[in-house]
Amino acid sequence: MPVKTRWASLVSCLQSLIQNQTSLRKLAWSEDKYIIDKLGDLKLLILDFSFWNKIDQILNIVKPIAEWITRLEADKPYISDVFYALLDIKSIMINKLPEINFLSKEEKKSILLFFDNRKTMALHPIHYASAILDPRYQGRQLESNNDIEGVEYIFLVSKLLIPEETQNVMCELAQYRTHEGLWSKQFIWSLEIENVSPSTWWNGICGSSSLSKIASGILSLPSSSAATERSFSTYSLIHTKKRNKLTNERAGKLLYIHQNQNNLHKKQVQKKNSQNTEKSIQSDVSETHSIVNEFHMAPSTSTFNINQLSEKVEAEAEHEMNIISSCSEEDWDTDDLVDNSMDTESFSSRSDFEEVINT
Repeated sequence: MPVKTRWASLVSCLQSLIQNQTSLRKLAWSEDKYIIDKLGDLKLLILDFSFWNKIDQILNIVKPIAEWITRLEADKPYISDVFYALLDIKSIMINKLPEINFLSKEEKKSILLFFDNRKTMALHPIHYASAILDPRYQGRQLESNNDIEGVEYIFLVSKLLIPEETQNVMCELAQYRTHEGLWSKQFIWSLEIENVSPSTWWNGICGSSSLSKIASGILSLPSSSAATERSFSTYSLIHTKKRNKLTNERAGKLLYIHQNQNNLHKKQVQKKNSQNTEKSIQSDVSETHSIVNEFHMAPSTSTFNINQLSEKVEAEAEHEMNIISSCSEEDWDTDDLVDNSMDTESFSSRSDFEEVINT
């Protein structure tokens, strides 16, 4: 059942209903008196096809929200994804809301209005700046006022952190957006940006620029506080009722070690899996090369075997032709082929004749 303290519990509840639809309908058709009494008016609701259609239509609206929340609460979320997540949800609502028949026009407008208010509350200049600096997006689909807010935020951050390089930062920002200067090089954009984190792209490819100091700092920020909330649950394992004499500094160090140990373990597992994959690929390649080499190393043997086989076949064919020709040259007497001792007229039936022939 959906609860207020669990994200997307409503979506899980509706999906469970859809998955168990067949079982529920069979239950509604049951003739058991106890089941009929327990279901009551729910029986008509379960057997109503319009009820299930309504659930499907609601899922089309709320499921994308739950999926984006799950993605943004992951361990490696990018703050630049927030703007485009809300943009994607808004487009889905605009396309799917007209298909919902049981909602009035006023209710549909109120849903979009509530979402716009939530979007306005959630988005800030830092989100627009991250969308501009993310090489995957480069500020696409930003409105003019949001674009100005993002550029202004980059200017304010550079003025606060590196005031002596603010002029260079703004010049490089203009070059980055117009693909000039360093960003005019084709190799910079030839990298598969989707497989590299934005902060890594700035530090590794564009690390010589002043703008990279600002971009990597902004793009390294998490998109939500979910990671911090997970650290709270870890802290509760360290600082318990029985072990409560730890100082704040020591407890913080233990929490830091625990969190980074988990991250290190995940990296080691990923590295091991990638190494195993590379080994399997190399073994397949070496096996293929060995087969190809064997084929190329012994061409004369295979040719000899083929020639020898063809000569044998030709000899057998020639022998059979000689037998046929010798048989055709002989004078055959048809009387020799008939057994005169048999008198076909003496057979009373066809079955008697076949019996003699078989014996």
